[in-house]
Amino acid sequence: KPLIKGTRIPIDLILERLTVDLDLKTLFEDYPELTEADIKACIAFAKELVDDEESFPIPDTDTKQAHV
Repeated sequence: KPLIKGTRIPIDLILERLTVDLDLKTLFEDYPELTEADIKACIAFAKELVDDEESFPIPDTDTKQAHV
């Protein structure tokens, strides 16, 4: 797993925490060795992973379904 440079903290752990709580104060309390630059690097890393992803539209299905 990719780690934050100079730490043993996995990037996915920080990204998961951010999905639950965007309060950086709490994050820095739990991981005092982290910096704002570390958090930005995690987000940039995630962005790079999805930048090259292709998206394919899902075809519409029959929209005339019966409502019960």
